[in-house]
Amino acid sequence: MQGPNSSITQIQFPIATSVAFDLQAFLDAIIAHGLRFVHYRALRNPVGLIDRDDTRRPNPDTPLANNGMIYIKAGVVTALCISNTKEVKASDGGVVDSSTAQFTPLSHYECNGKQVFLAPFDKLYLEEESVLVSRQELIESSVTGVDRPKFPAVEILDCVDANGISYTQNIDFELDKNSLIHWLDKRPGQNIDSGKGIIYSIRYVYRPHWYVRRLIHEIRMIQQENVYTGEKTTVQAPQSAIIDREYYFESEASDSNTRASVEKPADGQITAN
Repeated sequence: MQGPNSSITQIQFPIATSVAFDLQAFLDAIIAHGLRFVHYRALRNPVGLIDRDDTRRPNPDTPLANNGMIYIKAGVVTALCISNTKEVKASDGGVVDSSTAQFTPLSHYECNGKQVFLAPFDKLYLEEESVLVSRQELIESSVTGVDRPKFPAVEILDCVDANGISYTQNIDFELDKNSLIHWLDKRPGQNIDSGKGIIYSIRYVYRPHWYVRRLIHEIRMIQQENVYTGEKTTVQAPQSAIIDREYYFESEASDSNTRASVEKPADGQITAN
């Protein structure tokens, strides 16, 4: 409550032009604080479908598919990627530490000049290939001598089987361009008692990537005014989406075309999962 000698300050509302959305300043902020991403468009995988409503693919799949989608490279774009959790401050431009983040790219790709169109299930990689993360998992040795990690490994750092035997990359096994483990002369082999492949543990590094979960600004229209002529125009501003790290897809069913669902035996047996 104001006292008898207190002064009252009036609130000064700015004129309409002072609160106009500056699109160029917004784009400049993305360029200044953003990171360069490689965007892959997601397309539902039709390979092997007999009916439009089929959910299983009885025929061999295409190597381009993952998570039930075919991924087609769209281009390279600079985007502001900030966390929407409490672990990372939203003011830290370009930070992608959190498993969930808000992704706002420029309107056009830098490599081909085409417009960026985001959609759920799209995949995003950092253009800088030296950025790697580590992971460990258990794998059952396949009778074929070829095994597949959950994610596309760049290098396997450690490998020890259930018998305590250690293995080394490029000596006991090799990684091909599709990140398949090809065993050489020394390998875990099969367990005679169970008839299954011997379990072994690996620690490896791979390129992190993100999937678009949902769009929070699919159609973002803003009004711009020419300061010289006063003419007003409506333009489309960059889209914005919520993205998740790749390990959110670990629990997918075996028939959903994950890296573990392949023609090669995925469980150490003659038949695949």
